[in-house]
Amino acid sequence: MSANTYTFTCIGSDAAALARLLALLQVAIQAPDAALPEPLDRFFEYWDEPCVTSTSLLGTTLRCTVDTSAHDPLKKPQVLAWHASGAEYLRVQVFNSQVGESATTYYHAGKRITAKAFPKPVLSEGERLYELVLEAKDGALANEVKAGASPNATADGVPIMVLALRAGLVKSVRALHDAGVDWSACLPWAAEVAELIGACGMVVSWTIGTTDAELVNTMVDAAIETVTATSDRPVVHSDRGGHYRWPRWLSRMSDANLTRSMSRKACLPDNAACEGFFGRLKNELFCPRDWKGTTFEQFIEVVDDYIRWYNEKRIKISLGFLSPVEYRASLGLAA
Repeated sequence: MSANTYTFTCIGSDAAALARLLALLQVAIQAPDAALPEPLDRFFEYWDEPCVTSTSLLGTTLRCTVDTSAHDPLKKPQVLAWHASGAEYLRVQVFNSQVGESATTYYHAGKRITAKAFPKPVLSEGERLYELVLEAKDGALANEVKAGASPNATADGVPIMVLALRAGLVKSVRALHDAGVDWSACLPWAAEVAELIGACGMVVSWTIGTTDAELVNTMVDAAIETVTATSDRPVVHSDRGGHYRWPRWLSRMSDANLTRSMSRKACLPDNAACEGFFGRLKNELFCPRDWKGTTFEQFIEVVDDYIRWYNEKRIKISLGFLSPVEYRASLGLAA
């Protein structure tokens, strides 16, 4: 899956030039391997297999979205290629799906400018709402929906609900849900939506023991049992430890139709969620107590009580001051 999504917003005084640019970008969608004429060819030559996913032209505002890999930064010649193709003003918004962060830069005639110097673009309702997603304006987007914006609006063919889930905009997700979003319209992104909703941080299962293969297998068997009666098929994130490459582990993943995700060497975002949870468990449960005289059975009982409290009662700012179970319930999902 591509890690960076670039949204280019071009404003120009020559509508005919923008129309020609739109036609070329649509060719790039229909025939990705087709050679593009100068100067637009310079835009693509710096990236490894970029994918133009959508285009639109409203008046003198042209928008284009491009998916790339995480290693594809925007270079100055690419900015100049846009200007040479008819964009007097250019805004570049990039969303990195691996870390959930976005950034925006503005240009005029090849030079960086401030946001205030960028003219107001002509946008559809969905595009306008997507602007708020890219700028991580959770409250503003939620207020737009409460004020009457369509909960079923789309941007670049993707429902705003899916885009808000991707960006972790909790208030907006709840507002869209309360406004009567058509969840069936999100079905093409069903697996992704299930994964994103799962990002609420709820502990699905837990086990305790020495760090061997049996511990790992017991843990995943318990998790599989938890989701087997549901349509949820979570992504299993792990580091590159030998346990997670063991044949019996791989067969468990395959038999349960679960997807594995392992990070690159020296880059461990897949492990971050669990490491963060372990840190909170140590700070809130383990470190403040004197465990002298505590039996193994008593320790297990205390940890079990903590995890139940963590799932059902412990609020999180990122979930709108709800617990993981309460957050899922607010979306009409089973705990």
